[in-house]
Amino acid sequence: MGKQLLIICVIIILFGCREKQQVNYNPVPDALKRACLFQKNSYWVYRNDSSGITDCTYIKANPTLNSTSFNDAELIEYIVTPLEGNLFYQFYISGVPSFESSSGYRFLAAMHAASICQGIPAYIIYSDTLTNHLGGDGCNPCSWKYPCPLWDEFVQLGEYSGFTVNGLSFNKVGLTRTKLASLYQNLYNPPHNDSVDFYFCPGKGLVKIILRIDTAHNSVPKRATMSWSLLRYSVIQ
Repeated sequence: MGKQLLIICVIIILFGCREKQQVNYNPVPDALKRACLFQKNSYWVYRNDSSGITDCTYIKANPTLNSTSFNDAELIEYIVTPLEGNLFYQFYISGVPSFESSSGYRFLAAMHAASICQGIPAYIIYSDTLTNHLGGDGCNPCSWKYPCPLWDEFVQLGEYSGFTVNGLSFNKVGLTRTKLASLYQNLYNPPHNDSVDFYFCPGKGLVKIILRIDTAHNSVPKRATMSWSLLRYSVIQ
């Protein structure tokens, strides 16, 4: 009896080790870290192009690295960067690509004015050399209760080899437009009126943001366009 029990224990241990070895680990790509991971004490000062009011987005705590999984065979690394300021409250990068793309890794920026789940796709890195990639994500931030933004669609609109804003010059700036389902439309009638244009410089951050959104917060839409441009910054990687 003792020998049989020993054999069973050995089989369980070997089986458990074999199962652990089959887990697919997905780290955050190094290219995404180089372009989009910013450390404590980094800051960006933006000016509202209409009102002239300035706002500072800054990192007062170190980014947090963790992992999650969709199933027993996948382990996905992600990094959350908490932010202080009235424009953004979080940056997020992970080792999982867009659900509609096998190679697009996203930098997500969570805005106070409009956001969904971990954030809105603001910059996407692809392994190929093609342009104008398309993609999208869906999630369940509020248990499908109405009204609620449920998904986003993004498209790369191009890249600037030289970009200047408020006297600041950047060698490379990518433009990504993300469309959101309207807050006051249901799943079967998505107008996709709400959108954000993100101008992002790898290793420097967001240099310009243009937001088109409903500001009424009721069933009668009131459209508005707001934009912010970078005045000064200091980044630590």
